[in-house]
Amino acid sequence: MSNISNGDSETMIKSRTGPRLVVQQGAERGRSYAILPTGLLVGRAAECDVPLDDAEVSRRHARFSWHGARLLVEDLGSANGTVVNGRAISGPQPLNERDMVAIGSTVFLIQGLVSRELTPTARNMDAVAPAMPARYPARAPQAAPQRSWLWLAILGLALAVLIVILGLGALWYFNQTTVSQAASVTFLTPTNGAQVALNVPLIVQATATDPRGVTRLELWADGALVSQQASPSPQGASPLLLNFSYTPTTPGNHVLELRAFNTANQQSAVGVVTVNTLPGSVTPTGPVATDTATVAPPTDSPTATSPAIILFTPTLPPPTSTPVPTSAPQPGLQAVADVNVRGGPGTNYPVLGLLRAGDVAAVTGRSADNAWWQIIYPANSGSAGWVVNTYVQVNDAAGGVPVAAAPAPPPTNTPVPATPTSTPLPAAEINFTADSTQLNQGQCTRLRWRVRNVAAYFVDGVAGAGDEGDREVCDPVGSTTHTLRVQRLDGSTQDFTVTINVQATGMPKPSLISPDDEENFDNGDDVEFVWSSVSAPGTITYNIEIQSKDDGEWENWRTVTGMNGTSYEMDDFPDSRPGRWRVWATSSTLGDSEKTGWRDFEFED
Repeated sequence: MSNISNGDSETMIKSRTGPRLVVQQGAERGRSYAILPTGLLVGRAAECDVPLDDAEVSRRHARFSWHGARLLVEDLGSANGTVVNGRAISGPQPLNERDMVAIGSTVFLIQGLVSRELTPTARNMDAVAPAMPARYPARAPQAAPQRSWLWLAILGLALAVLIVILGLGALWYFNQTTVSQAASVTFLTPTNGAQVALNVPLIVQATATDPRGVTRLELWADGALVSQQASPSPQGASPLLLNFSYTPTTPGNHVLELRAFNTANQQSAVGVVTVNTLPGSVTPTGPVATDTATVAPPTDSPTATSPAIILFTPTLPPPTSTPVPTSAPQPGLQAVADVNVRGGPGTNYPVLGLLRAGDVAAVTGRSADNAWWQIIYPANSGSAGWVVNTYVQVNDAAGGVPVAAAPAPPPTNTPVPATPTSTPLPAAEINFTADSTQLNQGQCTRLRWRVRNVAAYFVDGVAGAGDEGDREVCDPVGSTTHTLRVQRLDGSTQDFTVTINVQATGMPKPSLISPDDEENFDNGDDVEFVWSSVSAPGTITYNIEIQSKDDGEWENWRTVTGMNGTSYEMDDFPDSRPGRWRVWATSSTLGDSEKTGWRDFEFED
């Protein structure tokens, strides 16, 4: 089918710039697979081009193939489906550069598609047709060359028709896949790009929808399974609202992923957000100074109260003019709150002016203790001023500025003012409650908070805004603690908590999904039994009992207990015998659920 020689294939396999699958998530994260001209077969079987040791992957799960210059992926009737960019596919799906393909717990990134048409192999193939007539010049007495040209013309016409058909087919498949799907996962909190606190539990709340009903949601963080919860109803729910708890323990970006499963135990939708945890998002990394800006009132008026300062990491606005690519970034900073500009690095220096929140300034130096920055003030002048590090955000280039000499401090023998030179910090007002802390399974409540005269606060790790707010939470069975972390004006932090207790209404039993009752199989077939998951306190495991009928009597053939998943594969049942199966769940807290009813099956010749 392909004219590519073994040597060319080997070159493509070793190339890091050709078309390839790069594992972004899963057991083989970082590994890449070259996409051969003959395509790739992905599955659990050892003979697959990309074998995946994953119980969620079928033996022959999906195939990547070329249709002309277009790369397609097709699900081969797998149990859990194939997901492209968060949506399950129902037919051959055209792929583009940097598309994400999820197969089981492994996520592949498509790379190198743009370079496929320029490979030496492709150019050599295109050169074959014009080169052949040159090697065999035509002879007048012979008719064979004329027939060769005729066949080449017919072959070229057929190839053109085939390319048109393939192009129309690919366009049809592409249009089919653009139809919106009903299955979806929507994050309610946190939002994409949210800044969260380090080592503080983060409440993840989301809704999932599926026409078949959502039976289970899984929370994944940075490619690892964190938690999973089942719908209170064995038949699933749509929409399904669930809460999870995740605690970021390292600074930086973290990818949170919620996977929804329907009543067929198929992954039907995926939602993804990225949160950013900064090491200084709650407690400033530099020395804490009390030099928040205060507008100087007339001497016969009381000193104005300092406004509350919300210490968010600011996002610098894009430049209003086109940057010169060859110029290096200049040292600079941006004020994240109103801050005084002083004549030197200390609160004992006089106030020269004010930087408003969002103002930017050029940085020319720093203090020896890194607590103050020297800036050009006023802007575009030859004069200098100093601002405290606590209430500004500097760019990377500012890290290389030298230590600047501090001006001589002002005289200390100034007259003692009749009134205090500083105003006591206003008392903080903090209130954190829930409408109800004792709930039954499936009930929700609302958190409420009122916070005043503080620098910043976080609710379940998400930065708050405004003096008060509320949010509905629907917690799982058991105890869930919600945290309000407050940073006071003096730089200290304090946590306030509310614990919600959700009582289970009983140990639910699973529901049988497949195969159907009284289903027949051919002798030697492998059979996969699938059931729904349950939600209950403690660690949940599943059990299956399989019986065979011999001489008219039912007898136990196999019982498997303590399974973590919701499926079991049977490959050695006695031929030509009736059988039946049932399951039940076990909680480390509530014990065993009621067993399901029996479903019959039979093997035939």
